[in-house]
Amino acid sequence: MLAIFNRFDDAIEDASLSLGVSPARTFRKVTFPVIFPGVLSAMLFAFTLSYDEFPRTLFTGGSDVTMPLAIYGTFAVEIHPNLFAFGVLSTLFSFSLLAIYGILLTISVRRQRDRISGLQEDIS
Repeated sequence: MLAIFNRFDDAIEDASLSLGVSPARTFRKVTFPVIFPGVLSAMLFAFTLSYDEFPRTLFTGGSDVTMPLAIYGTFAVEIHPNLFAFGVLSTLFSFSLLAIYGILLTISVRRQRDRISGLQEDIS
């Protein structure tokens, strides 16, 4: 997110606010569409990092049984076919998240491209 905010031009927010648009609408219509690809990428990256957090969960989980600890407990005692089924399901879930990410990013880029081309047509 830091890279997105470093590339973000404050002048577009200032222009919107100077035209009398409310801060909430400025965020919804100007700021968020510009930073949306970064937010989406950060969400996917956070999910990816948290997906395989067995060592950290093992040390800090306490008495709660989380998904990584349950998988490890099942795998340490005996290998069940359920474990492989869960692996397939989690892989399919990850691929579906990647597909949704790709679709949302494509929609975001198309909307931004359409806005830019619309602005260029208005100027000409």
